[in-house]
Amino acid sequence: MSGKEAPRPGLVRSVSAGLITNRQAAEALGLTLRHVQRLTARFRADGVGGLVHRGRGPRPAGWPIPSARRSPTS
Repeated sequence: MSGKEAPRPGLVRSVSAGLITNRQAAEALGLTLRHVQRLTARFRADGVGGLVHRGRGPRPAGWPIPSARRSPTS
């Protein structure tokens, strides 16, 4: 979990428990209200693991290998 994602479990847990509102969590995390609602649903379904960004991890088989960035020539 990245540093940006670190506060998510505590805040989403508070939303699930009814201690704070979705709007308060959205403002604290710098996210939209709808995104906090999606995170809360994923938290309820998958626990803390559901809050980790899903784009992380190895690429699926068959994806092209990204080309190396070249430095600009003068």
